[in-house]
Amino acid sequence: METIEYKDYFISVGIYGLPSKNVLVGIEKLLNELSKDTAVVEVFKSDFIISLKQVYLAAMSAINAFNSKTNIARSLGIEILLRLSSETQIDQAIRKIGVNRDLNEVGVCIVARNMNELMKLSNKLLQEINGVELTEESLHSLDRVYKALEFYNVKQEEIESIQARDLYEAVLFLILERIATVDIER
Repeated sequence: METIEYKDYFISVGIYGLPSKNVLVGIEKLLNELSKDTAVVEVFKSDFIISLKQVYLAAMSAINAFNSKTNIARSLGIEILLRLSSETQIDQAIRKIGVNRDLNEVGVCIVARNMNELMKLSNKLLQEINGVELTEESLHSLDRVYKALEFYNVKQEEIESIQARDLYEAVLFLILERIATVDIER
């Protein structure tokens, strides 16, 4: 998992292929155990993720929303899911990216106030899901880009209006824009 520091928080994210579908059976209970007053642990459907930047931006936007008191949700974890899904309704966000037993992979986002706590939570969660971390490069596949286009409802006209090196770069830019502008959508 890669970690960044942002406004007195440590954010760690990763996408993991799952060894079996049974891994997610007790995930909600585990997440409740791991999430504390000083840390948030979120696991989500991730087949639409084409860059870890999406998850980092969602987490940073959620932190900013709480700091400026423009948050939609009462918890930082749900706020991250709202922004990552580019939804303003909690039930819609959970429907779109909530974890179910049919997933072959999941995304993980951990936000903590200190690095030691982040590492402890990360180790415990990764031990439980026992998944294989996908590289940033593997997230750039054309198949994932097409899933992201559908997930975020990106139109061909939007892609054509962006000056980018390739389809991947144009789609990533449009996705990051949607995540960053969730507040405006309300």
